[in-house]
Amino acid sequence: MRSIFCFIALFLSLQLSAQDGKRIISLAQSITNNIYLLGAQNQIVGCTKFCLIAENDNIPIVADALNVNIEKLVSLRPDIVITTELTSPRIIAAIQKMGIHTIQLPKIDNFKELCNQLKQMGEVCNKQEIAIQYIKESNHRLSKLPKPALGKKIFMELGHNPLFAVLSNSFMDDYITFIGGENIFNNLTSGIISKETVLVRNPDMIVIVSMGEMGKQSIDSWKNYNSLKAVQNKQLFVLDANKACTPTPVSFVDVLEDLIKQLKGGLSK
Repeated sequence: MRSIFCFIALFLSLQLSAQDGKRIISLAQSITNNIYLLGAQNQIVGCTKFCLIAENDNIPIVADALNVNIEKLVSLRPDIVITTELTSPRIIAAIQKMGIHTIQLPKIDNFKELCNQLKQMGEVCNKQEIAIQYIKESNHRLSKLPKPALGKKIFMELGHNPLFAVLSNSFMDDYITFIGGENIFNNLTSGIISKETVLVRNPDMIVIVSMGEMGKQSIDSWKNYNSLKAVQNKQLFVLDANKACTPTPVSFVDVLEDLIKQLKGGLSK
């Protein structure tokens, strides 16, 4: 009888261990957001200081924008470290030298690749079905969205000092094209621009990707340029950078819905 109980206890222990999944360290906010979306946050044993979604869960911080604390990372005994192209090869090599498996995700250029990244995270976290369901739902929502900016020329600002524009071949450019707009800087290869260039290209709309008061300050700054069509027609809008710059497929559509709501209501009027 005792041996039966021991067997049952061992079986339950193995089952619980399997349910726990991998011990993951995320070195990017976008990766952490995807893992939380999948409901696999219990697998994260370390993340960066910019993973805001995890700030109330007491997950150890192992990295900031430029540096990774390799000693602390190793002490957390991860099964896998997941990062993006922003992590330097030197840091990745140091992690691999410690015998830790790493996955470096490529740069995301469009909404489809956002979906592919979620699918990959689903495979890593053993949440494939959940990932596929979210992707299907997000594509369905996307197909139902109106295009209120059809034919409009749009400037999407990522930074005000220096002035930085969203370029083509980026998932953020999809925010423009999916609402029917045209990116006035779709022919540039560098995002750093001048205000004079914006004045010359004279957008119908300006969308500022920023946080809090900085977005309002940027709008106020543009309002000084009365020759701009966007200013004349009060077509200046703000998107939350935390949501817009590191989206999951779900929050990508959320951002688009927010932008469409603003366009219909006229935020700056």
